[in-house]
Amino acid sequence: MDKAFEAREKFVRLLIERKDKFRLVLEPVFVNVCFWYWPSTLPKTEIDHLTKRIHVQMVARGRALVDFSPATQPQEPSFFRIIIQSPHVTDDDLLFVLDEISELGQSILSAQ
Repeated sequence: MDKAFEAREKFVRLLIERKDKFRLVLEPVFVNVCFWYWPSTLPKTEIDHLTKRIHVQMVARGRALVDFSPATQPQEPSFFRIIIQSPHVTDDDLLFVLDEISELGQSILSAQ
């Protein structure tokens, strides 16, 4: 379990380092991390739709799968939720997930 908590903390640090593209929804609970892909120039009103589109494309690609959850508060957008419980998760795995979300998000936004 210690490795899972270490991976969770690393993932949170990566999100914070990429604050121009990602935001934490709330502080992690156990091994759950809830976050948005939220480019700094994108208005809040577009995040919900973007999150859902990224998720659909991630499933279609099949390279990574991160769950998304509907907003917990009215007026808040849907968000991604990752549960890090495997002791085999590497830093490269965590980076890959963020890069995949970022790449898909950028692709969707540039096609608009």
